[in-house]
Amino acid sequence: MAQQSITNIKELASKLNISITTVSRVLNGKARQYRISTKTEKKVRDAAKAFHYSPNQFARGLKLDKSETIGVIVPDISNPFFSEIVMSIERESKKYGFAVLIGNSGDDTEQEVTLIDHFKSRKVDGIIIAPVGITSTHIEHVFQNGMPLVIVDRTFPGVNIPTITSDNYGGAYNATIQLNTILQ
Repeated sequence: MAQQSITNIKELASKLNISITTVSRVLNGKARQYRISTKTEKKVRDAAKAFHYSPNQFARGLKLDKSETIGVIVPDISNPFFSEIVMSIERESKKYGFAVLIGNSGDDTEQEVTLIDHFKSRKVDGIIIAPVGITSTHIEHVFQNGMPLVIVDRTFPGVNIPTITSDNYGGAYNATIQLNTILQ
């Protein structure tokens, strides 16, 4: 007969007759820090596994005011340039325990604004954006209100937001020099 699942920490703590705080500390890897016995730690971990319990990340994010999620907005995910950027962001984010939400603006500023609002409502911890259009007001507003934000692939003169861009002119110059060397 299959073991029942437990969906919340309160239920797990009740089954074990242990405080919710103790269960939370064990499941968050803080048993040593709070001097929780190895026996209790094992009991909690074994029960969590047996009852197929996994913490509700949304609830955890609300409590900690941190979602461990990064929002990424690109103009066209089918463009190999942007899909490679997204894959790199995702690969690096995993190393730090962050998940990535991807938004495709479709080269539409209104959709970009909608995605930013959506990510903010999801309490993402930061946004990486390859913006479209020639205005940056909506992006500046988000950054000025405390949302960590990085712009990629575009610049807005006079805007003081962290930005990462390619050196297209330097790359074109170096390609021309290389080609010229080969042709001589």
